[in-house]
Amino acid sequence: MTQTARIQAALFLGVILTASAGAQAYGSGDQTVTLGAISFVGQGDQGNLHPDGYLYASGPYSYSAAILLPDGGEITQICLFAANTKPGASLDLALEAVKLAPGGQSPGVVPIPGALVTAAFTSGYDSVCTGPLAYTFHERADVDGDGTPELVAHRLTATFSSVNDGTLALGGARIVWHRQISPPPATPTFTDVPTGHLFFPYVEALAASGITGGCNSAPPQYCPSSPLTRGQMAVFLAKALGLHWAD
Repeated sequence: MTQTARIQAALFLGVILTASAGAQAYGSGDQTVTLGAISFVGQGDQGNLHPDGYLYASGPYSYSAAILLPDGGEITQICLFAANTKPGASLDLALEAVKLAPGGQSPGVVPIPGALVTAAFTSGYDSVCTGPLAYTFHERADVDGDGTPELVAHRLTATFSSVNDGTLALGGARIVWHRQISPPPATPTFTDVPTGHLFFPYVEALAASGITGGCNSAPPQYCPSSPLTRGQMAVFLAKALGLHWAD
């Protein structure tokens, strides 16, 4: 088997992750998360989940569903599926960050700007989506703008309007997102892969994630043009995929 250069292995690894991950669990292409109405939990009212899978409520109630994405995933669009036949009735769907408060701090819910969509149509079953979004999903972020990053959880909250005769219903939500390569540091980790190198951000991502430690420690080098053995490839893949089996 022809040996592959180390720098080619970084790209090959990306292809392997994308192709082997089932329902698009890896790769930088668009991926989706779909939440049915049954995923939403009522705040003070449980609503009425019909056999058609839609959640009906007859008052201004709210229902929330947790969102779990990999850290660094970018949400690009959110769509709301609903049913509405009453003029003036509406259903809001908002993306929110929930601050998890350590000792001495207060919790809170922060709406994500631009991530609100409203179903005000009266045509029955239909859907409506946000415009393009660029919200990066982080488990630790300064979501309230106070200069201090907090641990956060994320949720979608659907709120029924008070103008409602019981025909307003939540069908569910669809989130479009994709993975991103983390931004590279200002200072290169390896002396032979400087900031201007074509593959600098990809090599830095492998180093930051612990997939590679390079080929030399003094000076720190990645050896981007050196051949890669099958044994070294095993290390790359096992670390990247987190391969583990219990005894």
